Order: sequence, then structure tokens, then C-alpha cells
Amino acid sequence: MISKVNVLDLVKKYELKNAKMSGDDNLVCCCPFHNDTNESFAINIRNGKFICYASNCGKKGDIYRFISLMEGISENQAKKNIFGNNENAQFYSLLNDIDNSLEPPQKEGSFPVKTNLYLSNLLKFTDCQKFLDQLNISFDVAKKVKLKICTGPKFYRGRLAISIGDDVWELRDLTKQAEKKVLYTVGTKVSEILYTGTSDFSKPYCFITEGTKDVLTINSFGYNACCCFGTNLSPSQINIMLRHGIEKVFMLYDGDDAGKSAAKKNYPKLKKYFDVVWLNCPDSKDPNDLTKSEFNKLIGRYVENL
Repeated sequence: MISKVNVLDLVKKYELKNAKMSGDDNLVCCCPFHNDTNESFAINIRNGKFICYASNCGKKGDIYRFISLMEGISENQAKKNIFGNNENAQFYSLLNDIDNSLEPPQKEGSFPVKTNLYLSNLLKFTDCQKFLDQLNISFDVAKKVKLKICTGPKFYRGRLAISIGDDVWELRDLTKQAEKKVLYTVGTKVSEILYTGTSDFSKPYCFITEGTKDVLTINSFGYNACCCFGTNLSPSQINIMLRHGIEKVFMLYDGDDAGKSAAKKNYPKLKKYFDVVWLNCPDSKDPNDLTKSEFNKLIGRYVENL
């Protein structure tokens, strides 16, 4: 998403001739792409879309095309210039079509409050399938859990918004740039919540993982899953599992050292109440990183009993 400040900064950077505001949203100026004296060019400072109304020009597009034309670079390079050259920059570029009419942001570093969040349905984007493929979550699962993208306040924009209870949200950074990877609605006590995604507990088993994305990936593969929001497993979460009628638990923590330690710590806790199978995720991988074939290979002989 492009903010007013970013667009106005670009106007200043490129020294557009005779630039001035027209109404609240549009800036007009002489077109930088042809010899213009009639101020034929307009750019929306909320979403970055531009157009030249001159019949001998007619150039138009979004902010990335504008930058690519001004600097003689590709649109992909323009996106990298704005969002940084990281593997998940495209997550932010998906927000470009959302109107940026947001109220002033909260102070940086504060935690999100439900009433101050601006959320947009992830599935409204025409290229949402590409987005979901990178998340390793199926369209059907995303639809059932109503996955959303946070469009504001400013400091939470672009985070994946997952509903984990009534008026309770988890906001996940997907760019690997934020100081805090995961944020929760103020007052959330994750030790009292067990996230189950779209799991159907008519069959009394469950894979237990660390994170919500792990749950949604396993749901996408067609299996029950839950997460305890990290490596700690509380008595409250065990009681929720018992209330769901779960009898068999497959431990599937992340493949890093913290995940291995969590499995070792939580195995005796679970063993008191459930039939437990200890599965090892490949080194340095999360369950969310696994392909369906890798997952099926991992659970091997247990598939027939699920």
C-alpha cells in the first residue's frame, strides 16, 4: 500500500512541474512523460494511481508503473525499491488497490486494539491464490476462517490477520522485517486459547503445533490440528483438548532447537492424558513449510488411522 506521504515524497523527488492539489485526493501537474504545458497529469495521493489526459500521451497505471517510467526500471524493481528486496515484499504489493483513507495510526510499538484495526478480506484480491500458495494455505481453508489483511493503522499494515476468538486477533508479519513477528489484541491470554482453525473433531485425534499458520496448513492437507501459540503448553489448553474429545495427539513442533526442546518438555504433559506420537519436523523447517507429499511421508503409517 502507498501512503499519502510516500506519493508526495515522490512528487518532490521527481520535481514535477506546476504540481498542486485538486480536491483532497488528486495532485495535478504537467505530465513528465511528454512536453506538456497544460497540467494534463493527475496522480491520486491515496493509492498512487496516475493518468495523463493528453491525447498524444495517455499514460496511466499504478505507482509502480509510474516509478518504472520515471527511472527506466522494471515494475518489479520499482516494488523492490519501495518495499525492500526481501522474499515476501509481494505481500505488501497486494494492498495497493485498497483505498488508503485511514485514521491516524497508533503510536509505534503499541499493541493492536480490535476497534482500531482496519481489516480487508484477503480473498477479495484477484491474485489471492498466488498469495495463498506462498502461505501454504488452501483457498477453502482461508475462506472458512475468513483470513484477512490488516490495512491500518500504519504500523500493522500488511500483517496477516487471523481471528483466534471473539474480538481477538493475531497479526502476523509476513515480511520478516518487523521487530515483533506476532502481535495480539490487547489483553489476549494465549495460554487460555487453543487455536484449531477448521479442524473437525468428529475423529478424536489432533496434530499439535506452535503456530496458527501451521494449523491452517495441516487443515489444508485435510487433517485436524491445533496450536498453543509457541512452545508452552498450559493446563487450560490441555483441558480444551479434552473437551474436544481428543484421544490421540501427534506432536509436530518446529524443526529448530526451540521446537525440539518444546517437544521434549511437553511430551510428559500430554502423555498423562493422551496417546501421543512424537513426530520430528525436518531440521530448520516449520510444519507450515512442508509440502503435502512431505507431510504425508512424515506421518507415514499413521495415515490409515486418521
